[in-house]
Amino acid sequence: MTDDSHAAIGTAARRTFRNRLWNVAPPVLALAVLLVIHVRGYFQPVPKGSHRYRARVMAIAASLPHTFGNWHGKDVPLPRSAVSMLQPTVDYCRQFSNKRTGQSATLMIIDCSDTRNLTGHYPPNCYPGNGWILEKSTRRTWKMAGYSIPGMEYKFRRGSFDTQTEIYVDDFFVMPDGRFLRTEQGFIRHAGTFNDRFFGAAQVELTLPGTMLPTDRMKVFYQLIGPNWKLIDAILHGVIHDHA
Repeated sequence: MTDDSHAAIGTAARRTFRNRLWNVAPPVLALAVLLVIHVRGYFQPVPKGSHRYRARVMAIAASLPHTFGNWHGKDVPLPRSAVSMLQPTVDYCRQFSNKRTGQSATLMIIDCSDTRNLTGHYPPNCYPGNGWILEKSTRRTWKMAGYSIPGMEYKFRRGSFDTQTEIYVDDFFVMPDGRFLRTEQGFIRHAGTFNDRFFGAAQVELTLPGTMLPTDRMKVFYQLIGPNWKLIDAILHGVIHDHA
């Protein structure tokens, strides 16, 4: 075998090693970030304002109306397994129906006092475990109260060929330092970057029927998020208010 052949084999081996390294780097980095967040949790003192913040968020959540406009909502309990994993301080989960249009939707706002509990809780992780197949992911940006809210719209389906069911899930994260985050990857990167981790974070999910047209889905988003904005705004400004 010639020197050129040896060199070619060596180059191919190094290229294969680099490709394998790039494939495993993202999950390893994510695990490393999570480990740092967990370790910091054992040594980081609880901020003085976090208890007042939690009490304020819980009080606002309890005061949100079940009925507004033509929408009527009823509370739906979270599965016990989800409650055990998330340990939420607010587990707002409400099914809405519109008495005029017949439209339906489910709004969920989960606020956790510890950001670590929300890690891994997002639609592409949770829905497949319940038999749903992720069909499409679309980046969305909603405008509300002067904010641009980055998020995702996921389309899921399940069932046999003759009984297909489809749903859309609008999803975004709310951080108490004034930020909205689009994906779980962004949440993992940012959840441990500030010293107020004990203020927690929240996730907002709006589930809509797969038969609903895009324009109607957008209208329903604003019709349901708007009356509940007071809670989202309180979560969004937790660190700012208590450190002012």
